[in-house]
Order: sequence, then C-alpha cells, then structure tokens
Amino acid sequence: MKINRDTKLPQIRFEVVILCLAILIQIYLVARSFVLPSIGLIRDTHNLTAQDRSAVIAFGDRYAEYFAWIRENTPENAVLLIPPADLDEILGHVGLMQYYLIPRRLSNCPNSQTWGECMRIQKGEDTYILAIEDFPPSDELRNTYSYRSFDGSWGLYIPLMSSDS
Repeated sequence: MKINRDTKLPQIRFEVVILCLAILIQIYLVARSFVLPSIGLIRDTHNLTAQDRSAVIAFGDRYAEYFAWIRENTPENAVLLIPPADLDEILGHVGLMQYYLIPRRLSNCPNSQTWGECMRIQKGEDTYILAIEDFPPSDELRNTYSYRSFDGSWGLYIPLMSSDS
C-alpha cells in the first residue's frame, strides 16, 4: 500500500497545532504559578537586608519578622535557648537560627535532658528563651523571667536580672 503525501500532511499539521497549544498552556501555567509571584517577591524584598530577604523568601513574613523582633529585643552578647527541632523545624534548627541571629550564641536542650536539668545548666542573666506554643514550660519561669509577646503564640522570655527588662 502506498501512502499518499497529501493525506499525511493534514495529520502532521493537526499534531503541530496540538503541540503548539500544549506548549503555550505550559508557558502560561509556569508564568502564572512561578515567574509572576517570583517577580512580585523580588520587587517586595529588594530593599531588605540580605538576612531579612532570605528569611522572607525561605520561610515567609512571620519568621522573618520574628527573627528581626528577636534581634531587636535581645542584646548581641545574649545566649538564646531555642526550642527542640521536633516542635518547630526552623526555630529549633541551630544552623538556621545562628545565621539569622548572629552574633548571639545559641543553645538547646539535648533530648536526654529534662527541662529542669537543662534550665539548671542554661539559666543565666544573659540567657533568653524563645517561646513557641508549648515551649518552654512557663510555670517554672515565673520568678526569674518576664514574657514579652511577639504574636499570639510566639514570644521571648527575658531574664528579670537583665538590664533589658
């Protein structure tokens, strides 16, 4: 059987049209979902410091604002006790938090320690404690720390003997 060239040509044109439409749809979806939001994010964050900009892009406004708020409310020589990573993967990550809160020193309680043991070791006039939802157990901090709220569920425990309180 011999294939006529005239009958194959319309079939190829139809396939090319379908392929071009699929490519245009993909370009539209990528632009709408990724390119335009990225342009907006760059426009909205270009005037921030590199540290704040990276926090907004990586974790969102709430984390970026919390990091800046912590920097404003703690001295540079402070020791910050951060929550365990299993409560918050970002706020409990020593490496990430060190980047956003440098030059402050960070500390966390090993899983093998109880809260009481950890506080006996960590407590000091320059030790501040990040507060998130259920961390730390606040009933043990009443006499030695004051609480300063960032928002409804995050905040900072400031030592009462600190000159910052």
